[in-house]
Amino acid sequence: MDCLLEFTSRSSEISQDFFPPIKLSPELSHMVGLYSLSTYNALTNVTKDVNDSIIFHKLSSNNPKPDDKEKTKSKDETSITLEIPPGGYEISALGKYIEEKVKNNGIRFHLTVNPVTMKVEMRCDHTVEFPLNSIRSILGFEKEVYQPGLHISEGIPLITGINIINVDCNIATGSYRNGKKSQTLYSFYPAAPIGYKLIEKPRNILFLPLTTLEISNISLRLTDQHGKKLISLNGEEVTIHLVLRSM
Repeated sequence: MDCLLEFTSRSSEISQDFFPPIKLSPELSHMVGLYSLSTYNALTNVTKDVNDSIIFHKLSSNNPKPDDKEKTKSKDETSITLEIPPGGYEISALGKYIEEKVKNNGIRFHLTVNPVTMKVEMRCDHTVEFPLNSIRSILGFEKEVYQPGLHISEGIPLITGINIINVDCNIATGSYRNGKKSQTLYSFYPAAPIGYKLIEKPRNILFLPLTTLEISNISLRLTDQHGKKLISLNGEEVTIHLVLRSM
């Protein structure tokens, strides 16, 4: 027989206790599978205090005072730090936002993606710095400072940090990640655009064996493709349905 279990939360880590515990017959084989997952795709690629900044160093020349004996010019450097609001950006939208924000400071900035090499081309008439919590990884750049001019990213842009969503379940066994045992019950690519309803319902449910015959707690975790980092739902509610099957 089958038993449907529902879990609803605004966190990517869900823990539900059962009292009394669900006791399963030792004479049968028991498995668990993902029936459905629904939420809104709020997976952002720019996160506050993580990868939301870029710094511009603007050089301006000042004329010497009339009583200066030396006919030289002194250079003053102004640093402008731009913090980008959290959200899901394409490269073009990210470049447009930065361009609009810094042009009032007399800075010309432009981003584009070369369709052949798939690398980002960045042009700026002032020095660009990518601090620790910068958008550098999104754009594919590896250095911290780039002088004025045209620069091509060393790597391919990582416009989305989440390639796969793993649904991990503490009572499931039988899955492996890179040759090591894992608790991943199901994996999928979030195909819905950011801001749209995300509904994942496998056509053929994959059932995995249970680790226990007495279920007192079920814990679920939504992790990234590496299975280490919890994904952020950004306050959106997620509903997960599991199917317990006894045979």
